Amino acid sequence: MRISVVIASLLLISLQRQGYGETVEVPLPELTGEFDGLTGSNRSTNVNLASLPDSVRHVWIRLTGTVAPGLTRCPDVDRPRPVYLTALTLDEVTRDWWVAGAVVPKPAEIGVLSPFDVEVEFHPLSDATWETLMTGHFTVRLEAAPPVMVGLCVGVTQPRGTMTEVRLIIEGNFPSPVTPSTWGRLKSLWSE
Repeated sequence: MRISVVIASLLLISLQRQGYGETVEVPLPELTGEFDGLTGSNRSTNVNLASLPDSVRHVWIRLTGTVAPGLTRCPDVDRPRPVYLTALTLDEVTRDWWVAGAVVPKPAEIGVLSPFDVEVEFHPLSDATWETLMTGHFTVRLEAAPPVMVGLCVGVTQPRGTMTEVRLIIEGNFPSPVTPSTWGRLKSLWSE
């Protein structure tokens, strides 16, 4: 009787396997808050993933909030002065950077709060890999600053705003245990 219980237990354990979740969203509340264009805003947060990915295909950052563009005065016309949002993460293996950037808002009225909700994909600056993400421990830095002035244009007023939500979206293979009788088990068998 004991042997049949042991054999049944071993059989059940061997039938369990890893299923793969495709996308994981990680909230980054430490990167939210007010920002202005004069001093900019630089915030960083350490990320610790609950599950380590086997592989990473794409990574995006989702930025949500409001911004009031400043005023840029050029000889021929006044223009809204937006904010350039840049997210960075360092690949600790190659010492190269992954970068995602967006200009907000588009289009905008000078001094009027406009909502924004953008998703921007990270791209390598050179030889960066996602090896750092696969360790489950990395840092994300978010910078907010006005674009650089060129020519005879001058920044008269600075943009200002509030970042209300920041999420890191990772597309890859994240193992999660599944039992033989679940849809995840069938999906994991199909993906082999």
